[in-house]
Amino acid sequence: RYSNAAAVSCLSRALALLGESEPVRRFSLLTQLEKVVDTVGDRAGQDAAIADMVALLERHPDDARQTELWFAMALLADRRSDSASSERYSRQAAALGERCGAARWTAMAHANLGWLHYARHDYVGAMAHLDTALRWAAKVEPEHTRAETEAQLLTVSAMVSIQQCRLDDARTSLLSVLSRGEALGLPRLQLGALENLTLVAGFLGRWQEAIEWAERMRSLAHGAGVRRMLASAEQSLAVAHEALGEDATAMRWHEQSIANSRADFDRRHEVASMQAMGALHLKRGDAQAAVPWHAQAEALYKALEDPSGECQALACAAVCEIHLGRPDVALSTVDDVLRRLDGELAERPSHKTIELRWTCQRVLDALGDARAAPLLRQLVADVQARAADLTDRDDQDRLIQALPVLRAIVAAQGDHDTCASTGRA
Repeated sequence: RYSNAAAVSCLSRALALLGESEPVRRFSLLTQLEKVVDTVGDRAGQDAAIADMVALLERHPDDARQTELWFAMALLADRRSDSASSERYSRQAAALGERCGAARWTAMAHANLGWLHYARHDYVGAMAHLDTALRWAAKVEPEHTRAETEAQLLTVSAMVSIQQCRLDDARTSLLSVLSRGEALGLPRLQLGALENLTLVAGFLGRWQEAIEWAERMRSLAHGAGVRRMLASAEQSLAVAHEALGEDATAMRWHEQSIANSRADFDRRHEVASMQAMGALHLKRGDAQAAVPWHAQAEALYKALEDPSGECQALACAAVCEIHLGRPDVALSTVDDVLRRLDGELAERPSHKTIELRWTCQRVLDALGDARAAPLLRQLVADVQARAADLTDRDDQDRLIQALPVLRAIVAAQGDHDTCASTGRA
């Protein structure tokens, strides 16, 4: 962090010395400054650097630098969870970059479009942009810049592979990116690989391995002063510790993640930890404390235009209402969520809605609603299919037991079958 602060000071002094002379050199210094303040999460500093870049290009137009500027603006919009603006700037950068031959920033613009499609669960669209990005990356010079650009693209490609259950492919790519990041001395490249290696380990229920990757990520993020990745590492540690039954430790990590997310204006990590805090309070028997967390999460998911997350927050709040003795409120909420599952969320892959449907099933089961039994049967079938996607046949039962939601669903079916065979209600 001291080094980042020193870099900002040196770059600011260099810019002051240049004044209005040497526009090409001045733009290069501004892009370096923008990257450093992005690293430390200084969004106001990014705004200022980008405003100076805009003013400079108005006086000295240059298509290649305009492409780089639009990509920087797209990335800043994404940091603020403004997907619409991020996509608009990325498309502008890609179109102009293709016309003027700015290979690196054309590649990165398509990579960001790939990320945005990935965030919308459109993996086909994501891979189409990533394929285009890789073609442009092959044209980048010099060699070390090309190596960095290709590694960044491989990270996003690995994220898509994870969602498509090609975990071995993803892990191989991420280890390659990690190695390349170490060789190039680029902490942020390493951090992207570590973040997703943690995710792969979690998908496979390898929680100790996930903790090892997350601890390594946290140490590197702390040393490099990358607050956004520090929050991600803390959230990953929370998820892993909760899976191991260490709820108090998980809550402490989520609290730290929320603090760093808010300082960095990272609403995606913030809202995920909010939701988790509500679930942990309920798990510890305090439904009253859980409700405000889910209410905050619902509002933030709505602001982020994430209907799936919004519905999950509502369903979790409905579980709390059961514990608080308000069954009518719980049923009304779950009815609304089930309608949305059949409507705007109907096209989502089944594995993406398992947790949401399981939360609804818990409410229906507690209320004695007839819809609970068929919903549970479908969930069990989807759990088995998901386990088959993630690992080989011999390891499927171990994986189900390692992943808390999948384990809970299978256990609920076992309890239901036992009750049916003994004639108990």
